[in-house]
Amino acid sequence: MSEENTNNQEQPEKNKDKKIPVINILKWLFVLIIVIIITMVIRKSGVNILNEIRDLSGLSIVLLVASSVIYNIYDGIGYYLIGQRYNPKFTVWDGIKTSYYSGFFRLATLGSATAISGVYYLSTKKVPPARSTSFISLNYMLQKIAVLMIFLVLFVVNYQQINQDFNKYIKYIFLGIVVTILIATGFLMICTWKTMHRFLFFIADKLLGKTRYKSKADKIKEQLTILREESLSILKDKKMITFMVLCNIFKFFFGWYLIPYVMTKTTGLHDFIYKMGVTSMASALAGVIPSPGSAGSLEALFYAMYQVITDDKALSMAVSLVYRGFTYFLPFIIGAFVVAGHRIKIKREKKNNRC
Repeated sequence: MSEENTNNQEQPEKNKDKKIPVINILKWLFVLIIVIIITMVIRKSGVNILNEIRDLSGLSIVLLVASSVIYNIYDGIGYYLIGQRYNPKFTVWDGIKTSYYSGFFRLATLGSATAISGVYYLSTKKVPPARSTSFISLNYMLQKIAVLMIFLVLFVVNYQQINQDFNKYIKYIFLGIVVTILIATGFLMICTWKTMHRFLFFIADKLLGKTRYKSKADKIKEQLTILREESLSILKDKKMITFMVLCNIFKFFFGWYLIPYVMTKTTGLHDFIYKMGVTSMASALAGVIPSPGSAGSLEALFYAMYQVITDDKALSMAVSLVYRGFTYFLPFIIGAFVVAGHRIKIKREKKNNRC
C-alpha cells in the first residue's frame, strides 16, 4: 500500500473527527441529563439494584458475554457478505472486526459515526466506500425489518398475556409497529426509488446548483445513484437478501434478546417465550423514539415493562442497565482494541512505505 493510499484511508477518520464534536457534545449533555434523571429515580433502591447485579452467578456472566459476542459474530457475517463482493480475501474475522470497530464508534459518538466508521474500515479492506455505504444503508433497513418480524411473531404468540399485562399501553404498541414499518419503508424508498432520487436531485439543484456548494450537490447525486444501483443489485440476489435477514434475526434473537432472560428467573418454555416477546417489544419501541443511541428510551422501556412482569423495581432496573452494558459498553471495550490495533497497523504501514 502506498503512502498516498494510507493517507487517504486515514483522511475519512480525520474528517469525521472534525465534523462531529459539537453534535457529540450536545448528545453527551443529553445523556448526562438522562443519567441524572435515572439516578434520581433509582437513588432509593440503588443498593438493591447493585445487589441484583452483584448476585449474578459466574455462569450467568458467561452467558451474558456470549449473548453480546453472538450479536457481533452475526453482525460481522453481514459485513463479510459485502466484503466478499469486492475483495475475495475478505474473511469472516474481518467482518467481525468491522462490527466491533463500528461498535466502538456507536457508543463514542452515540450513533453519529456508526455507519461512517464501518464504511471507513471496509475501505481499508479494499471495499469501495460508495458500495459499502449502500450495503450498510440497506442492511439498516433489513435490521429494522428483522426487529419488526421478531416482535410481530412473538407479539402474536404472546398476545393474550401481553394484552392482559400491558392493556393500557396497547395502542402505543400498535403505533410503534406502524412507525417501525414507516421507517423501514422510508429507507427502502431512499435506497431504491428512482422517482424520490429525481426529486432530491431537483431540490439539490434548486438550493445548491448555482452556489459554491454545487460540487457537493453533484457528489450527493453521484452517491444516491450508486446507492440505488447497489441496493437494487443486492435486492436482486434473493439468496443474499434471505441470508442477510436471517443474520439480523439471529443476532437479535440468539444474541441481545437473551440478556434479560439470563437476568431473570425463568420457569419453562412459555415464560421464556413471553420474556423474549417483552424484550423484543421494548427494543422495537425504543427504536422509534427519537433519542441519540436510544439513550434513556431503552432504559425507560425495559424498566417499565419488566417492572410489570416481575413486580420488582430493583430487578427491572438491573435488567435495563445490564442490557445496556452488554449491548453497548462491552462491544465498545472490545472495539477499542480493534481500533487501537488498526491504527497501529496503519502507522506501521505508513512508516514502512517511507523507508
